Amino acid sequence: MAITDKIVECFFDRLAGWFEKAEKNRDRELGGKAMLRAYYIEVCGNLDLIDSLDMKALKESSVNAPGFAAIVNHFETRIAEAILTDDEAARENGLYQVLQKTESAKEIQRGITYKNVLEAVSFTLIKVEVMRKLSSLSEEEKTILHGIDLVKRIENLKRRLLLVEKILREDLGGITGIPEEQIPQD
Repeated sequence: MAITDKIVECFFDRLAGWFEKAEKNRDRELGGKAMLRAYYIEVCGNLDLIDSLDMKALKESSVNAPGFAAIVNHFETRIAEAILTDDEAARENGLYQVLQKTESAKEIQRGITYKNVLEAVSFTLIKVEVMRKLSSLSEEEKTILHGIDLVKRIENLKRRLLLVEKILREDLGGITGIPEEQIPQD
């Protein structure tokens, strides 16, 4: 096993541990800010996974290629699912106060406007789940699909995740993004 494989495996093991803690805390009616911090970690982990992808290789890949299926299955959506499906707890713990913001829920570059942040969260969850389903299709089943541009799908997912990350970072306070000049170049 290469050193990078071990690093990736360690990262995902640690991320899985964070999600387990978040799920246990959710059962104890986790406060809104704590749930948002857990979701922020989920979003950042997914963004990091996207940034590790070789887009040239992805462009040549098929939607049901084993490598693509493995990557798609590493996207985390547990906290997003909890946010979108637990209405009562989310309303009680203040979660919706942040996620229903409208003034920040714009993606300026593409002119995409969401009614609120929940729509962007929903978009990311749906896209990941659809990619998971498509990645499990047989060759025969795949023949009835239109051409699927995996790079475009991943780029669209990344844009929405970046939007959610920015809004969460602004609301949570104390969490800052890493300035571009401090990010190590490969």
